Amino acid sequence: MLAEFEDYAAKAMKEWETPGMAVAVVRNGKVVYAKGFGVKKLGGNDPVDTGTVFQVGSTSKAFTSTLVAMMVDEGKLAWTDKVVDHLPGFRVYDPWVTAQFEVRDLMAQRSGLATQAAGSLPIVGYNRREIMEKVRHIQPDTSFRTEFAYLNCPFLYAAALVEKYTGRTWEENLRERIFGPLGMTSSSSEWAAYQSAANVSGLHRRVNDDPQGPIYVIPPDWPFNDWVYTYGPAGSIGSSVDDMSRWLRLHMAAGEFEGRRLVSPESIGYTHTPKTIIDAPLTGGTQKYYCLGWLYETYRPYPIVWHNGGTMGAKTIISFVPEAGIGLVVLSNLAHTLLPEALQLKFYDLYFGNEPRDWSVEMLAKAVSGGGQPERPAAPRPPMPLEKYEGTYRNDLYGDIKVAASQSALTVTIGPKNIPWPLTHWDGDIFEVALPEFNEHMEFARFQTGPDGGVETLVIDFLNVGETGVFIRRE
Repeated sequence: MLAEFEDYAAKAMKEWETPGMAVAVVRNGKVVYAKGFGVKKLGGNDPVDTGTVFQVGSTSKAFTSTLVAMMVDEGKLAWTDKVVDHLPGFRVYDPWVTAQFEVRDLMAQRSGLATQAAGSLPIVGYNRREIMEKVRHIQPDTSFRTEFAYLNCPFLYAAALVEKYTGRTWEENLRERIFGPLGMTSSSSEWAAYQSAANVSGLHRRVNDDPQGPIYVIPPDWPFNDWVYTYGPAGSIGSSVDDMSRWLRLHMAAGEFEGRRLVSPESIGYTHTPKTIIDAPLTGGTQKYYCLGWLYETYRPYPIVWHNGGTMGAKTIISFVPEAGIGLVVLSNLAHTLLPEALQLKFYDLYFGNEPRDWSVEMLAKAVSGGGQPERPAAPRPPMPLEKYEGTYRNDLYGDIKVAASQSALTVTIGPKNIPWPLTHWDGDIFEVALPEFNEHMEFARFQTGPDGGVETLVIDFLNVGETGVFIRRE
């Protein structure tokens, strides 16, 4: 079965044009398969092996929830404690929700905020502390605890709880409480450590994030490499399949590793159990729930506990089937690919003898059909004179932003990084934000006029999650 899976994995990696990946399988507490595929960097010939370090993205969330589980074991807090009782400065937009927000809510993806609200704050230069302060300005998208919405920002508060009761940073706790005891010697959570690793994978993206676009290597000095590290407790860990299989063994053994207990079965098990409905169809399909840094999905014949992770240049998945004692890790070095998800389902289908499906082909077809960029208008309406758009615009989340006109062009400067983003005319008062540092990824900025014809509002699409990209003109 492993030979068949290996052949399929190699074929699927080529279909997704992924430069390199590594795969490990854990069965009944032992690593029964581990192998590297492809190369660390596109155009190179340095092969991936089982010790190659990849960014693992949001699979980092389970590390944070496990650290919180350790705090529960030590009696520092309880899952149902109110966050404000431990972090008095914690605030969200609604005072009642602030008062009711429990520790477990920080990791259960049911905050009431829109999916990926505050996600762009680190891209424009805000740090962890500033993000935690700014979340209070985001208006809710749904009622508290009623809808699933995936966010990174609440995990910053979960990490802050750990830091408060240990007197150590989140990064130090990872090293001392998890990496060290598990022997995860190649794992880290800082950009400098990732860069300096002797056996490390490159980071790759597609031009325009187009599923069929050319692939390029992200340079080490790219100004947005820090994004995932600002959101560290939600996604900054770098690791290998050798190390991640050790992490997986801890969870499959209910908190014990090689005779040493790190977390109680009750506390680590609590992170694996459903908290929030993601998708629960009455007929057909699988039922998905978010846990605490993990997902729980019904499958054939048993449910899968899993989580994927995506960074600007990598994609990952880690999963296990508790009832069968089998688990899988897939690390890859291309962003926005569904290769790890396809391999996960193919692996369990093969292992359990399910009806065969070519998940790679199916997922790739959907990805390609959903890609592409909007077409430029054939006869665009002219803009106003560019100086009419100049000025300072503001909202509570991003603060002041500046629109400037020079040499018949507009730019908008946002956040502490002060990077001027060019605005290219598209149609009427709509401008394209080409985001050159993102290799031409296309978004839009929309100026809105008032009754007197003057510009009053600017809406920037890539910031407008939960209406957070609406800026009012100040001057």
